[in-house]
Amino acid sequence: MSNETEQPATTEEVQQRVAAAFATLDRIYLLHAPADAEAEAWECGHCNVQWPCMTEALILEGLGLISDETSSSESPSDEHQPSN
Repeated sequence: MSNETEQPATTEEVQQRVAAAFATLDRIYLLHAPADAEAEAWECGHCNVQWPCMTEALILEGLGLISDETSSSESPSDEHQPSN
């Protein structure tokens, strides 16, 4: 342990962390977006399973865009296998 006391983050540091978190979520969201939005049945562009994949469902649920009940009733594939 350090004897130094931890300084609270500045407003600018907090804003940078929030911006980085949103940028990261956006990149993940785009990676796991439907491969072809025009297709009758959407498939995750990364996982090659029915969309929303588990990653997408977690993001949407965490952002309050779908409920846990909605995501479980749609039952995205539990076979989250990244494509090679």
